[in-house]
Amino acid sequence: MSSVAVRRRRRRVLWGVGGGVLALAVVATGWVGLRAWQASQELTALAPMVAEAQAAASARDSERIGELLIDIGAHADRAAELSSTPIWRAVEVVPGLGPNLEALRAVSEQLSSVADAVAEPAQTLLAMEPAALDVGSLRAQEKPLAAAASALATARDTLNAIQTDRLLAPLARGVTELTPVIDALASATDGLADAAAVLPGLAGADGPRTILVMLQNSAELRTGGGITGTFAEIRAEDGEFTLVRQVDSSQFEHLAAPIVPLPAATVALYGDVVGRFVQNATMPADFALSAQLALAWWERSQGTTPDAIIAVDPLVVKALIAATGPVALTDGSTLDADGLVQRLLVDPYLHLDSDAQTALQREVTASVVAALVARVDPVVWAAALADPVAAGRVSVWSAVSAEQRVLAATAVGGPLARLDAAGPSAYGVFLNDATGGKMDSHLGVALSAENSCAGESVVTVTLSHTADAAAVAAYPMSMTGGGLWGTGAGDIGTTVTVAAPVGSVFGGATGEEGRLPSVDVVADGHPSTAVRVNISPGQTESVQFRFTQTRASSPVPAPVLVHTPTLTPVESQTPDSTRPCA
Repeated sequence: MSSVAVRRRRRRVLWGVGGGVLALAVVATGWVGLRAWQASQELTALAPMVAEAQAAASARDSERIGELLIDIGAHADRAAELSSTPIWRAVEVVPGLGPNLEALRAVSEQLSSVADAVAEPAQTLLAMEPAALDVGSLRAQEKPLAAAASALATARDTLNAIQTDRLLAPLARGVTELTPVIDALASATDGLADAAAVLPGLAGADGPRTILVMLQNSAELRTGGGITGTFAEIRAEDGEFTLVRQVDSSQFEHLAAPIVPLPAATVALYGDVVGRFVQNATMPADFALSAQLALAWWERSQGTTPDAIIAVDPLVVKALIAATGPVALTDGSTLDADGLVQRLLVDPYLHLDSDAQTALQREVTASVVAALVARVDPVVWAAALADPVAAGRVSVWSAVSAEQRVLAATAVGGPLARLDAAGPSAYGVFLNDATGGKMDSHLGVALSAENSCAGESVVTVTLSHTADAAAVAAYPMSMTGGGLWGTGAGDIGTTVTVAAPVGSVFGGATGEEGRLPSVDVVADGHPSTAVRVNISPGQTESVQFRFTQTRASSPVPAPVLVHTPTLTPVESQTPDSTRPCA
């Protein structure tokens, strides 16, 4: 046979093989396409069920929730089964079609996993009566809730990683609509899982506990949220809570020396007033130190030692009242969520004298605490507190070491714990009022941060005084501080502290007129720079805090900002991803 004939024969064989491969590819693609359509139909059927499940959860219909979770799980399992074959995964590499198949498979797998994980704890928790906390049932759900939280965290990460701009419109729309539902459910379940690990003990499942709740006033900022102006002692026993007594800050004496030894770095940043005035208990970033201060103050004042310390700010109370309903006050009026900030943090300081302010705070505290502890509903509370907890508005410390280990690793561990949990490129921006009044209801805050390829980091803090000068001129001393603390009456004075990642080198702070005097000290392992900022009505001032990193990295990590929770929303701008260096 001639070489030409051989080449022709080889070509026919190759064409035959190639045609066979092409035919197989067409068949495989068509087969996967059919299964993709079937899987999408299964997922489409879930949409009304998810909506109905949310309604059933709100109505606490545990029986209907159980039925819906079975149906949701069946559809999700079928979709996952259809999309889990080796041929399906092979076709995922096809341009255009592949990203859609990969996304469809990922969504199916995650929904199947979530439905299986949440079924048991959802039914159990929804069946609890919202009165005395069923600590036994909650403790029994510790492991199931941890598994559910893990499944939801994986689902949340998977859905957030899907690039919807590469998907067909219907699938992109479905992923976009599903993602916030999973995000919200993941946040709530995280809170429930943490609660199941520590709440039974705190609620007195193993014997009576004494809990000291510190109500912070965010109209006068501290690192953790605000001055600790009101204290409520609560007795917890077998899931029932009783308000024992409440004490306001005016009943604690001012000391000539700190009530407990303070770290030198804390004193350098804020002075020894951290330990001489009870209002400053949440000034340190380390909530364990705040708890030790609170314990010492309470022991000195009341002669008892609490087993746990909880600090919350007004927006926590607002969130709970929004979920549980308005609170009736003894004067016949009601306190609702919409009017809470104005009624408690603005009006009293404009219109009432000191005694009347104290009387109002005592009345509101007693009524709110009594109303809330009468209905400790873990499901409702977890949903209501998800955003406040994420914002750092709730901090909890326990004298029981096993509970404290759990708490310290969560979002309720305090400002320092939140900063450390945010990763190696996180910066803490902590605000402490220096006005001596309640002007922070007029404080606007904007933050930005950027890391450079040269290893320099710049955190910009912009503070604005949003009040009208004419209005402020008529404010009483209880609002303005009267100029007694080194800040002009009507101005807002703030100590701004930026805590940099461990190992950073100080680069100083600058304002519009150049270098600013600052305190530079390593606090709790974080290089921290503090600057005093003073602004008058209508004025805005920006300060740039600079640090350099001892180890430059490429790509440059995106900075993360953790900040003091404030009454008004904080504008925060950072790059949303790492970027390469040339």
